[in-house]
Amino acid sequence: MPIPALACVLLVCRSSTCRLRSTSSREPAFTLLAEEENALGTLRVIDVTVGHNMQLRLMALDNSVIGAQYTDPSLEFSTPFLNFAIHQSIAHWTPPPQRVLQLGLGVGTVPKYLSAAGVQHVHVVEFNPLVLQFARSHFNFAPHPHTVLVADALDLLRTRSSNNSSSSSS
Repeated sequence: MPIPALACVLLVCRSSTCRLRSTSSREPAFTLLAEEENALGTLRVIDVTVGHNMQLRLMALDNSVIGAQYTDPSLEFSTPFLNFAIHQSIAHWTPPPQRVLQLGLGVGTVPKYLSAAGVQHVHVVEFNPLVLQFARSHFNFAPHPHTVLVADALDLLRTRSSNNSSSSSS
């Protein structure tokens, strides 16, 4: 049985490889802030300066960008990539959702934005514990008031689905 006020945000970024290209004659400057390997690959946090003053902080797993945010605090909820803006747009649905399930944390921008926009419960399932650690230490992500579970989302959904099937048949 579906939960009526539950919006699902799927952040599937591992399959899309992003390459940064500057449109100006000045090439972007990259600064590696953190790098760590685990069984899932090499996770990196990279500061990128493009032009005179536009700075981004990226999190990448191997060659895939899994999250980014501007380093200027006044742009905290501005998103450098269109797909993140689409995810954030659910806060403006009528009526607004009270609960959101996000599969994949990225850098934590979406749950921060949704909470600030009035979504009461943001639940995040992240497979890679290092992503949560880097989101906290390099992107100011605070799990509270969100619920963050480090788990395989497919296993979690299968378990939940089989539990709902068995309880509805009794």
